[in-house]
Amino acid sequence: MPRKKVSVSKSRLVACNMCGRAIQKKGTSIAKTFDGFAYNFDSDDCLLIFRKLRAIYGKDFFKPARSP
Repeated sequence: MPRKKVSVSKSRLVACNMCGRAIQKKGTSIAKTFDGFAYNFDSDDCLLIFRKLRAIYGKDFFKPARSP
């Protein structure tokens, strides 16, 4: 599952946290917060799949990796 982050300040694009597609930041993305972490999705389908996988694998599986 792609989890790459794209710099928003330079390109104004951000990647969907489920499928990895680049999406426009303004108005077209769906931003949701789970346990204090913000996630961006390009469609309701990606959000639904994320919620289902999170229910199966648990909330700790999808936490972003911490940088040292």
